[in-house]
Amino acid sequence: LGVFFILVPLILAFTLWRLSPKSSTPPPQTQDDDQFTAPRFDETE
Repeated sequence: LGVFFILVPLILAFTLWRLSPKSSTPPPQTQDDDQFTAPRFDETE
């Protein structure tokens, strides 16, 4: 039961952290990188 009480809040916090895109900055940066990579590849070809 002790482990359960520690796991539940951890999963809840992790889910909330994953649901909030404002907290994580990497995702938007990755999208920008992809957009920049597409034209670059076209230029190389």
